[in-house]
Amino acid sequence: MRTAKPVRSEHILEAAARLFGERPYHEVRMEDIAAKAGVSKGGIYLKFKDKEDLYLALILHSLQRLHQAVQSMIAPLHSPEEKLATVVREGMRFFHKAPYFLELIQRMDVSRSAAHTAALNSNRKQFINLLIDILGELNASGHWAARDPELAALALTGMIREALRWRDDDPERLADELVQLFLHGISKP
Repeated sequence: MRTAKPVRSEHILEAAARLFGERPYHEVRMEDIAAKAGVSKGGIYLKFKDKEDLYLALILHSLQRLHQAVQSMIAPLHSPEEKLATVVREGMRFFHKAPYFLELIQRMDVSRSAAHTAALNSNRKQFINLLIDILGELNASGHWAARDPELAALALTGMIREALRWRDDDPERLADELVQLFLHGISKP
């Protein structure tokens, strides 16, 4: 007797990511995700309460994977400037490849669900803390002086988000320009 394959959350999330990449949120139906994932609609509901829950899980899963990838990339680096450039570059690459994530995150921000906001903020805090640590290293090098590393980290994430929203440049070049702007401001060389 054959048993049904267990429904894997990651498989569903991958299918949802592909569909959200192709269409706006409101045009993606749970039936579409089920078909793309090769599972029943009921199988999705075994893992996710509703479309919003799936949506949040997709965002959190993807951002967690990005965070882990960035952590492993900067681990062997010694220069805090290189670490900062790597974090910004990888973030830019991620959102450039999957621009719908900015819209998904913004949608979660305005959903006003306390649970969703808390989950998203917890994930954001990981990136802010990573940047704060790098800014601490920059300060310790004696070449830089961020008086308030948390505020500086928040400012940098805002720069990244707005550059992604308004500029369609090559993500690597844009990342390098953002790091230079962040480190040197708009002062004359």
